[in-house]
Amino acid sequence: MGKMAENSGFLCAEDDATMRANLIKDLRGLGFTGQIYEAENGEAAFKVLKDKAADIKFIISDLMMPGTNGIEFLKLARAEAAFKNVPFLLLTSENDRNTVVSAVQSGASNYLLKPWTKQSLAEKIVFCWDKHNK
Repeated sequence: MGKMAENSGFLCAEDDATMRANLIKDLRGLGFTGQIYEAENGEAAFKVLKDKAADIKFIISDLMMPGTNGIEFLKLARAEAAFKNVPFLLLTSENDRNTVVSAVQSGASNYLLKPWTKQSLAEKIVFCWDKHNK
């Protein structure tokens, strides 16, 4: 995966358990061997982020989750100095341009439309990683 360390820790926030399992399976299939933390919503994800700060080098979050959604989680993460420059990829089935623009303006590194392919996931991860690790 280019310059990205294959043992980087990921945080995957997704309220749909099947979607979350597929995301983790795809990350493993792409060769990522590091720790992958899971959360079912933004509030739980932020708690994991705070608890495992040193381990998490990349965040993937669904946009639409109950409670604290992806953009709210993104804003919480970006407000913390330790996570200002951690790649943050938003997953969305939203094709509303305003939602995507709002996400990027809030500090998302990029977004990935659902359903994704392993190849599109890989491309977005590399793009986000390179954007934050020049």
